Amino acid sequence: MAQQPIKLPDVSSREQTHAVQPWHSEAIGGLTSARLTARWKDQGWGNQKGRVHARVATADGKVLHKWRRITGAAPHQETDLEAALPEEFFSGQAPNHVWCLASRENSGQEIKLQGDPAKVIATAQYGSFADRYADVTDIVKRELAAGNPVQASNDLFGDPCPGFQKRLELTLSQVAMATLTEEQREGMCLSCTEGDGASLLIPGNDPDLVAEAKYGLFGESELVDVREIVIRELSAGRPVKPSKELFGDAAPGKPQEIRVTLTAEAEHEYFPTISMPDDARLELGYEVGGGGGHSLTITVADLHIKKIMKVLTADLTNPAAVVITTMAGEELTKLSVGEQDSEEARDEKIREAVRAILGDAVGFAVLIAGSNHVVKSS
Repeated sequence: MAQQPIKLPDVSSREQTHAVQPWHSEAIGGLTSARLTARWKDQGWGNQKGRVHARVATADGKVLHKWRRITGAAPHQETDLEAALPEEFFSGQAPNHVWCLASRENSGQEIKLQGDPAKVIATAQYGSFADRYADVTDIVKRELAAGNPVQASNDLFGDPCPGFQKRLELTLSQVAMATLTEEQREGMCLSCTEGDGASLLIPGNDPDLVAEAKYGLFGESELVDVREIVIRELSAGRPVKPSKELFGDAAPGKPQEIRVTLTAEAEHEYFPTISMPDDARLELGYEVGGGGGHSLTITVADLHIKKIMKVLTADLTNPAAVVITTMAGEELTKLSVGEQDSEEARDEKIREAVRAILGDAVGFAVLIAGSNHVVKSS
């Protein structure tokens, strides 16, 4: 159920850094989706670096979902902004950080397991895994629809492979391939490389012609077996990260990572996700960018959220024993109200009784039996 938009404070920042600055925090329990609308712009000249980010963390700062860019770069001219937040933030699940079965070079992540490494690890491989890229279809369609040139750029797509030259590759829809003329195909540019200055080019820059767009590295896997090394290091209590010093250089000149698979017995103990903690919060932040002279302005920002709405019924036939039930007829709770209580006081008692059972995060509507009156959570 859609709620009233949450008004966010204006942003006017010249903080010269790529670090994410905190902007807004909201309890995520009971939320099913969220999107951001605003007006925004950068300093009006030079490189465009301002962006908005989102993450999920607990009240004491434990990160559940890492910062993720939810926008491209801020435009030079003030423009409307609309950005949907990642669906997985609202799944009710969070990554299980007790386990980590894969780690990329320079990511800082360590391989983490539970139990005896020799019994838990089935395979461990280190090297360059094929096709490391990000799906950037939505970004490409958005930029084409806005009439903007689309080049292979970390500023637009983020950096799926830090330190390596990446490519942008576009796949057209089956309808497009069936209807485009030979002359139209000759003028197309469906791929470009970071730094080459080329832009994607398709007839009319029509985003409806795009089936898929990927940005990153494309190639064959070059891997070595490192199971014994991983078992040795973990058994000795030493951290295991992708490292040429530890594993050698399996694929010179390419980004490398380590991936572990589990034995059949261990798979039953491995849960990639955990239930979202009750104190989890959705956090928004912004990045101005480094290098000097940058600024970011955001105004009239609203966070549009949808919450779970639980529908209940209250029977007031006996004020001393008001029964609140689910729509399936199951009793949720009981309470008493005074016969002299005002409608407002009675409604508040009902809200408090339901919140005591469902918690503050779940929205609800209590239908008063035999009337058209509804008591809402907010």
